[in-house]
Amino acid sequence: MFAGWPAANNGLWCWNGNPPALTRLRDGRLCCVFGDRANCRIVATYSADEGVSWGNDTVLRSDFQRDAFDDPDLGYPRVCQRADGQMIAIYYWATRDMPHRHIAATIWRVETDAAATEVHRGG
Repeated sequence: MFAGWPAANNGLWCWNGNPPALTRLRDGRLCCVFGDRANCRIVATYSADEGVSWGNDTVLRSDFQRDAFDDPDLGYPRVCQRADGQMIAIYYWATRDMPHRHIAATIWRVETDAAATEVHRGG
């Protein structure tokens, strides 16, 4: 069971802590999406063993623009698998073209090997 177990220290500094989103895919795997503030990106990772181990990170988005104070405030994702099987992650974001933080989304297709193909990014 993945609930109730402490997360391993991933070596990222404490400002990186924003809550991840977790969902179970139709094929039984877990999908975790989180904001990686150290690298200014939104990431998905997958587990086939109830969260005991996790695969490589799949970068969903990496065009974040920090503000004048160098603030990496991003993340707070929500994730689910749509009826058509594609995944959607919604999160807090800012870009060069849209520098004020806003809600954005990425839709992607999960392959059987847990590789993601990006389909659409909004915001």
